Amino acid sequence: MKHALLFLALLATVLPLSAQQAQKPTAVEAAAETPAMRHAEEKEVIAASAALLATSVDLREDGTARTTHQIGRFSNRIEFKGLGIDGIMKAPVTEADRQKGISRRYIALIRCKAHRIWDGPMVEWSEWRESSYGFFPSSIVVEEINGTLSAHAKRLSNFSPGIDSTMAAAR
Repeated sequence: MKHALLFLALLATVLPLSAQQAQKPTAVEAAAETPAMRHAEEKEVIAASAALLATSVDLREDGTARTTHQIGRFSNRIEFKGLGIDGIMKAPVTEADRQKGISRRYIALIRCKAHRIWDGPMVEWSEWRESSYGFFPSSIVVEEINGTLSAHAKRLSNFSPGIDSTMAAAR
């Protein structure tokens, strides 16, 4: 909830004054008018977000997660520490969205305490960097479309779970 309020405050400072004074509600006002999320909704969104993340990362017993980032011929093996959902915001649904069958929308924020990258030439992992991997998405959009929850995130399809077996024993 703190993240949602911070986001709204930041958005209000970015919008021009004329947009804030318009007769139609601004994005900030529309988001502020969105009803609070029920506990059951939160659990549904977390489950949908976790299922989507599982298609792109391999969560390990030691609390780390491994993935391979692939763009064209470029391939990079990444390990995350503390990867998870940091918060959920309920997002407004427009009339145009409703016409497409969308009845609810949420934004799940992804957190990552640290990451490191496999250095192939050195045959070792880099030092832990206290941030997320720059190409990994920072949020997941979860929408209810025609009664079914659907989760998606930009660029997540460029990641596949785990790393190749030659590195399985590498720490």
